[in-house]
Amino acid sequence: MDIVAEDAFLARRALEIYELDYASDLRFSYGYLHPDDECSLSLLQRVISCQTSVASLAPSVLSWNDVFTRLNVAQAAGFDVVHPAIIVSITDPTVLVHLATGGGLEFSIDVADTPSSIFELKVNSLEIELDSASASAPVSFWIEHSGHWKMVPRPPNQTIVEFSLYPHVEIFTCKAGTGMLSASIPAQPQTSTQPGPPFAFWGRGVITEFRIFPDASAQNLDLSHLKALTVSINCIGFLTQAAALPAATTVRPPARLLPSRSFQTAKLAA
Repeated sequence: MDIVAEDAFLARRALEIYELDYASDLRFSYGYLHPDDECSLSLLQRVISCQTSVASLAPSVLSWNDVFTRLNVAQAAGFDVVHPAIIVSITDPTVLVHLATGGGLEFSIDVADTPSSIFELKVNSLEIELDSASASAPVSFWIEHSGHWKMVPRPPNQTIVEFSLYPHVEIFTCKAGTGMLSASIPAQPQTSTQPGPPFAFWGRGVITEFRIFPDASAQNLDLSHLKALTVSINCIGFLTQAAALPAATTVRPPARLLPSRSFQTAKLAA
């Protein structure tokens, strides 16, 4: 029963985070019994109550793969699942020089930056391009999702949902090249035999803060002529059926300069 309760807890949290299925009765304890009831019941009554409550949890147990499939291909209550893109363009010379010298940057995507006709925008994949950058060997850039995000739910609910979880980091691996460096997350499409989400912050909200850092070990990287940094965030969202899909949205948010960081330990922890 402890194992069932733990699985149910994680599954319900997944539904709450990824599908906004509010879980007001969520408790991480076996049998979902109130401690006062557990103490006052006889052994037989306690066992029967545990069995009854555990049996009712079965429909709530949902695997990661089921969430991934449902969010990508399902139709739900008059909405289509769509995959719009939000393109972040950073061309500020001061910011680019800071990045070229090993520093990091942070940018935010606000509610106003996202299409008003698309709801519950989540991260599905990412791409990065560095215009006029060069590398004589593969180089890496870290991107961190802050863990704090907002989400606009589908109508008729008008209340913006907000989550505060731990940051998660991922890595862009750019191949050697001259003039343009690029990479994507995930680097390869996920196969049907791979369980779980394709990368650490897949399915988290897009209305959040992102942080980007060149890897401290990138000795073969030349960003001295960098003209632009472009991050394309490919999303999952819900669009009212029969509504027109908006074109890709380009935003140019101000960037906050950050000191250099090493994510080796953080990546393993995530």
